[in-house]
Amino acid sequence: MKINHGERIVFFGDSLTRRTDLKESDCPARRYALDYGESYVDILVKRLLVHHPQLEFTFHNCGHGGDTILHLLERYKTDIVPLMPSLMILWIGQNDAKHFDPARFENGLRCLLSWCKEDNIRVILLSTSAHRDQQKMISLAKADQIIHRLSQEFSVGFVDVKTPMERVMDYNRTAEFPVEMFTSGSHLSELGNLLVADTVYEYLVK
Repeated sequence: MKINHGERIVFFGDSLTRRTDLKESDCPARRYALDYGESYVDILVKRLLVHHPQLEFTFHNCGHGGDTILHLLERYKTDIVPLMPSLMILWIGQNDAKHFDPARFENGLRCLLSWCKEDNIRVILLSTSAHRDQQKMISLAKADQIIHRLSQEFSVGFVDVKTPMERVMDYNRTAEFPVEMFTSGSHLSELGNLLVADTVYEYLVK
């Protein structure tokens, strides 16, 4: 088990972590504007709650739509440090891949992991998500090489969430009824979030 009793968890990343802040809107049209408003975090936390209630952990979803690794660096001192987390589950790279700069991404991730080490925050890194755009998948693969290499360099956890998604995408190519994992753009459907949540859950509890 990779989560301890009383763990203080932060989920840090972009809109794949915190699907939207529209759920907090007082305008009904905005609150229900998206076809799927939750993220993998909601599903994962529910899994942990019902299967391991004895953990009595706390969590904060610190994802923010549109964020790159540089945005996470800007937000770290204000959004993460005051929470005094003991564990960070980090999912980033989707927005960086739009105009991918390998050196900038690596330097930023290295800086963030160094800060977490200094602040005694254990980190679990997730690979990037799969995507329907094959050109973007090339950039995401480059990001994954960096993520995996730094996870080894800093001796932090690494979860490959992309490979299970690619298996479903391979199945979908010939399926009569494809399993739809995506909504609009890079975002995941309920099924896509379910697959990511289950993959992370299996890693945490094995």
